Amino acid sequence: MPYQLSDSLSIRARNLAFYELVAEKLKEQRICSLPPFNQTFFSREYDILWMKWPNGVSIHLSIFKGQPFCCLKMSVPNGIPYRKEIPVTFDELLDRRLVETH
Repeated sequence: MPYQLSDSLSIRARNLAFYELVAEKLKEQRICSLPPFNQTFFSREYDILWMKWPNGVSIHLSIFKGQPFCCLKMSVPNGIPYRKEIPVTFDELLDRRLVETH
């Protein structure tokens, strides 16, 4: 069944659902701490959700080749960006209404 990012949530509800999912995943993996929701910038560009923080960390969520893909990217002092895939499933995204079938 093909999925796409959902349009059924309000912008605030979508951002909060994305934030809560990422908070849960980062807590499990202990990658980095999460700033408060009100210090997080969100955007949606086509079929990509972005979350960006003032410290340069960004996380995006997309559907790539029919699979959910979530990736964290942060700048480090030596200038080489650190990238880490954050494993997510369609069930997790469906539970938060971040994706829908089309």
